[in-house]
Amino acid sequence: MAKPLDNTLEAFQNIEDAISDIRSQKNVMTNPAMISDYDKILAYLEKASDDLINAIVIFRRHEGSL
Repeated sequence: MAKPLDNTLEAFQNIEDAISDIRSQKNVMTNPAMISDYDKILAYLEKASDDLINAIVIFRRHEGSL
């Protein structure tokens, strides 16, 4: 069974990969409405990434007790 920290690190990496992929796709889009929606998606994912970083910091502080 994976540790919660490992799962959190994996989730963080997955979100970072998604952000990178979405940015790449957005660069070739021409539909303004779709670009706007992708900007919103990126904002949500970046917020989630920031929250996961905070969770990782807390996990690492208590890593010995996990």
